[in-house]
Amino acid sequence: MWNLDLGFVSCILNMCGVDSAAAVEYPLPLLPILSCDIYAIDSRKALPFLMAFMKNAFIRALNHAYTISMRLPSGDPKILHFLMYAKSVVELLRVHLEGDRLFFTTCSDGRSLTDVLGPDCYPDFSGVTEALITLGSILAHWTEVPSTYSSSILQEHLHFGLSMVSHMRDQVEYLTFERISVAISDDDLHRMIQANIEWLTLHSDMSFLLPFVISHHDPSTSSYWPPVQEQGIQALPTLLKAHEGCWQFAPFDPLTRLPVVMH
Repeated sequence: MWNLDLGFVSCILNMCGVDSAAAVEYPLPLLPILSCDIYAIDSRKALPFLMAFMKNAFIRALNHAYTISMRLPSGDPKILHFLMYAKSVVELLRVHLEGDRLFFTTCSDGRSLTDVLGPDCYPDFSGVTEALITLGSILAHWTEVPSTYSSSILQEHLHFGLSMVSHMRDQVEYLTFERISVAISDDDLHRMIQANIEWLTLHSDMSFLLPFVISHHDPSTSSYWPPVQEQGIQALPTLLKAHEGCWQFAPFDPLTRLPVVMH
């Protein structure tokens, strides 16, 4: 076995333009899921796994963005498309976290889920949101002036990932059936979940949202998520054209569902 001097490794990474602290954090670990049809079970059992599927899509996106930032030279002609991909991911993640906040803190019948389940059902993601807003502004500037892009700065601003995943893991682990079932009925929670999905679609760029969830889900882990209706499947080729250059950076091809190989 080799005994590596971490200080030496950090020095080498920094010389190569890689943020050493972020390099230790990535790849971010995925959240636990179920491979069965979670739409066929009680929504109070399904909730943490429904959340995990969507959050894993974002975790894969951050992992992929970090990996690509190390492999793609600054002068590569694909840089602009990569920056547009990263910018869209960051914005969608920000909207997703806002939807989560509303889901747990909005009152229904005078009480919110945080009122009945306690504050641990929705950890404080404010630091993550601030990091996303800052990174979104940086990416917006880079898309306007791609020559100013810096992979090391991008990696530095991806530091929030580990904290985000830690909060997400604590959240889904807290949301047990035993806790949720004493607070809300299956039907009422199902309606809340559907309303939250509708909110997300209304506040997102649908031409990015649908291809994103498909291309950032590993189909080998579950064939039941995401639940895309036939209308969505038929619209997918058209939707893909709106962000045509982005999907080469996704982990899975949104049409074939096969892993994407970067060239």
